[in-house]
Amino acid sequence: AIEYIKHNISSHLTLESIVFSSGVSPRHCNRLFKEHCKMSPIAFCIEQKMILAEKILSETPKRIKDVAAYLGYEDPFHFSMAFKKYSGLSPRSYREKLK
Repeated sequence: AIEYIKHNISSHLTLESIVFSSGVSPRHCNRLFKEHCKMSPIAFCIEQKMILAEKILSETPKRIKDVAAYLGYEDPFHFSMAFKKYSGLSPRSYREKLK
């Protein structure tokens, strides 16, 4: 499931797609993630997207809406809110801090 998430990070991932790829029940998948990763599969997915977002924002001049689209967010505002919740900064503020 972890490999599936990492290979499909730019897709809109759901618990159903993660579970289908791993061949276990949703309940078992949640239990295994909480046991090994200390978070739910969806929280793990969001964390991986935000780690990649930090890398893209720090290493490229891509527009924030393009970063959001690359990571599977249809709404750049939703991406910005998720990024701020994760990092404590908006994507724009995160970039400015790096300068």
